[in-house]
Parts: sequence; C-alpha cells; structure tokens
Amino acid sequence: MLRQGSIVWIKVKDQAGRNPKCRPAVVITPTNEILPDGPLHVVAAVGTFSKPLPSNRVPLPWQRGGHPITGLYKECVAVCDWLLEIEQSDVDGIGGICPPQQLAQILANLPKS
Repeated sequence: MLRQGSIVWIKVKDQAGRNPKCRPAVVITPTNEILPDGPLHVVAAVGTFSKPLPSNRVPLPWQRGGHPITGLYKECVAVCDWLLEIEQSDVDGIGGICPPQQLAQILANLPKS
C-alpha cells in the first residue's frame, strides 16, 4: 500500500528533460490524501551527485543487495526541488519506505509556494 514516504520506481526523464530511465522517487503526498486512482506527488532521486550536498539534496539509506528499509541498492539522494506529479499507474514498483528522519528533511526542504 502506498503512503507518504513510500519509495517508488518510476520511468522519468532527467531534470534537463532527456534520458528517460527508471529511478526511485519518494512519495510526498500525505497518506490520507492518497486516493485509489488519484495522482501522487513525488520527489525524484539521483545516483550521480557532488559533495558536499546542497540543502535541497537528502541522502537516502542504501546498501549493496538492497537496504532492509528503503530497498535501495546504490547510493542516491532525493532532490527536493525535483517535484513530479505522477499517476499510480506510472509506478513500476515499490522499493521500500523512506525513514522518518530523511522524510522530514525532504518535506522541510520542498520549495515554498
């Protein structure tokens, strides 16, 4: 079942609008607002980044073979200002869940509207 913090796999173009590929994304839609056929708001994650990380990038727990909580198998960061609205039918799979500390960081660093 999808909930806020779920890590989903979606096919999406990079931030430049090119190179579509399947990548992880963190659901930011509040759980009580997720409807069976409704859209989801997510932030995409990337595996290529430079350090030190800017505040709009949140590292996600990972380990080789798959992290027991997130399911992530390589180092990646959530990009808090790479917001996407997707349909639930766009979800290729659910990998795991974003831990509360990282989810709070993501939500705190979303662009202010």
